[in-house]
Amino acid sequence: MKIVILYGSPRKGDTYEIVDKIKSQLNVLSTDNLEFDEVFLADLDYGFCKGCYNCFEFGEDKCPHYNQINPIIDKIKACDGLIVTSPVYVLHVTAMLKNFFDHMAYFYHRPYFFTKKALAVSSTGGVGVKDVLSYIEEDLENMGFNKVYKIGLTMARRDDEKLEKEIKKVSKTFYDDIASGKTHSPSFKRLIMFNVWRAMNSKSTALKADYEYWESTGLKYHEFSPTIKLPLIKKAYAKLLHSILSRVF
Repeated sequence: MKIVILYGSPRKGDTYEIVDKIKSQLNVLSTDNLEFDEVFLADLDYGFCKGCYNCFEFGEDKCPHYNQINPIIDKIKACDGLIVTSPVYVLHVTAMLKNFFDHMAYFYHRPYFFTKKALAVSSTGGVGVKDVLSYIEEDLENMGFNKVYKIGLTMARRDDEKLEKEIKKVSKTFYDDIASGKTHSPSFKRLIMFNVWRAMNSKSTALKADYEYWESTGLKYHEFSPTIKLPLIKKAYAKLLHSILSRVF
């Protein structure tokens, strides 16, 4: 089992400490070789997203920072689980994590990670941890991630005994979910987002790279990724939704 860890902080502080404890728990739980591939975003130099739109229109390989970004994307594509970390900076994720997510924006248009599980980790001296965790969760889900777990620490209310219990619990749930190989049915909100992009890219007049992705993967012909089994009610809902959205777009 391979776990990729994205460290979104320039420091090895409280968030790093939580992840270190999670790694220890995962090692205890693992009955097979467990490999951690750690990516420290602070050590990378690829500049800010330029908003050039190349990834949307012509493909992610046309990003000015493709050579620096794509090796990390390949790691995420190949991993069994992803851990994303960020302390709270001014009530939000750190600039370096936000910048990395900006470089992954094309996955909003072309969702990919349908069978992947993730864990979001954050810490704060006062407030904002829930907002940061929710932001990471929403971004990953819109990129296709099947399930995102969350754990956060507020230093002002730190309770080491409670934190240890939470770390053990979320580590086990995260590990067991990956090991099971099972997938979770998407929420209605995720069905809406998927079918919005599906409808927008059903015609060749859509952005070139987006259209080619939906066409080549065959996703344009499905209510959601065929790797995920939809209950009949969600399948019917998505079918009706796509019919309406296709007329709108």
